Amino acid sequence: MIPVGTNLKLKKVPLATISLIMVNWLIFIFFRWDYHKTYFWVRQYLFSVPGEQYPWQLVTSMFLHGGFLHILGNTYFLWVFGIFVEDKIGWKAYLFLYFLTGIAANLVHGMMVGIFMRDSLFIPTLGASGAVSGVMGVYLYRCYYSKEKLLSVFGSRYGSRFQRWWS
Repeated sequence: MIPVGTNLKLKKVPLATISLIMVNWLIFIFFRWDYHKTYFWVRQYLFSVPGEQYPWQLVTSMFLHGGFLHILGNTYFLWVFGIFVEDKIGWKAYLFLYFLTGIAANLVHGMMVGIFMRDSLFIPTLGASGAVSGVMGVYLYRCYYSKEKLLSVFGSRYGSRFQRWWS
């Protein structure tokens, strides 16, 4: 099931969400274009590495993505849920929430790796998935009454069986 819409209406243009999406894509395109020249520097100083983490890496790693599908998924879910969260809480609180949940996700990931997977302490992590998950959590809390339109990914082979079972 993939969310494709909701019954909520926007009151304002979601400028913070649009800005975050644009910055993420611009950084993605820039580092893909100049990938071989900057990879060592980016990996050393901008990725979040739980075993040797600098404070700024908690933020910079949120703007780097591993591939096209990674950034596409983050962009899609940030757009579907972020525009309504920004509309509900305002752009300042929304940006604070985005960065807070992204930093918290990086810290929790680092702690979990340190506790359960000590041999993976120096594997870098990146992406805005933690921040997007935080935005989705606030959407569930603040927009619990909304009705989501979902696209079913079941094919016709399985969809008819599922529908018979469900009825």
